[in-house]
Amino acid sequence: MRIEPHYHQNTNTLVEDLKKGLPCAYNFLMKNYETQIGNLCLGVLNNQHEAEDITQDTFVEIYRSIHKFRGDANLKTWMYRIAMNKSLNRLKKLNKKRNLSLSHISSDILGFGGRSAQERMEEADTQKVMRLALEALPVRQREAIVLKRLDDYTQEEIAEFMDCSEKAVESLIQRAKQNLKKLLQTYYEE
Repeated sequence: MRIEPHYHQNTNTLVEDLKKGLPCAYNFLMKNYETQIGNLCLGVLNNQHEAEDITQDTFVEIYRSIHKFRGDANLKTWMYRIAMNKSLNRLKKLNKKRNLSLSHISSDILGFGGRSAQERMEEADTQKVMRLALEALPVRQREAIVLKRLDDYTQEEIAEFMDCSEKAVESLIQRAKQNLKKLLQTYYEE
């Protein structure tokens, strides 16, 4: 019986074992990153079924491409970039077919509780406006705010995922908030 190596302590060993195709390395990867990558995909796509598909596609891509991993970034960052790119590509395809929303953010911000039917209808309308505003953001701003809202990633982690500086992330998030405020003010002033 093979005992799982201590991959938590040594990413190089994990990468080496992944490149060798060892099942214990892939099991470790799935066990420790599937939920995080799934949440990232869900955050971008706002569709459980699509997020599950992209999560699977991400791990298939990791399996196929691990030999290309050079270690320029850490393994987690590399995997998250694959997931983000796959999610954004799927989002582009879906946007051509239907009006996709990012209600997970507006739901998180606005929430629903034990409210009356009238209050829920008003909140649903507010959520719709919020989703439209989020969808109107430039892609990089939307990416940054999605990553910030999901699992409360740090600016340093977001910078790694987006392959930019922390200052750029801070600027993207700030501009996203400003643009959302303007878009929402414009809607409610009409």
